[in-house]
Amino acid sequence: MKDLPGWVVSGLSLARRHAPWTALLLGALQVLAFPPLGVFTLGVLTTAGLFLLLDEGTPRRAGWVGFAFGVGLFTGGTWWIYTAVHEFGQAPAPLALFLLAGLVALMSAWYWLFGYVSRRWLARPGVLRWLAPWSATGSNPATSPPAGRWRSSGSPTWRFKSKT
Repeated sequence: MKDLPGWVVSGLSLARRHAPWTALLLGALQVLAFPPLGVFTLGVLTTAGLFLLLDEGTPRRAGWVGFAFGVGLFTGGTWWIYTAVHEFGQAPAPLALFLLAGLVALMSAWYWLFGYVSRRWLARPGVLRWLAPWSATGSNPATSPPAGRWRSSGSPTWRFKSKT
């Protein structure tokens, strides 16, 4: 942090001070990393931003930061469920909103758990800590631009050759 410009340090401290709101925004931005836009780098940057926010505070606060990230991610990513329930399912609008909010809260609970556990037991930086959220984002590295030829190679690439 000592080598960073002053405006970056003040921006990071402001983001950490308002960590739940920042996490909510980062979660909403991560939606843009998935199709149809598919801005792969945004997925990496928002996940890195989540890790920066989880590095400070108590495990409980880290849990709520993770929950806010999940709320932003799942509200932006599952808005269509409201349309399906309200328009096609003929449910009243308040019921459709209630069901969507319940679904978002339930899915965001996993991010609360990740935030709590990562701050409580994985507080030191390590490989496991940096890899764990990729399983929670639903991101498939094989469909990302760095995957290169893996994307077009198909499943036979991943099979083991038998000796018969």
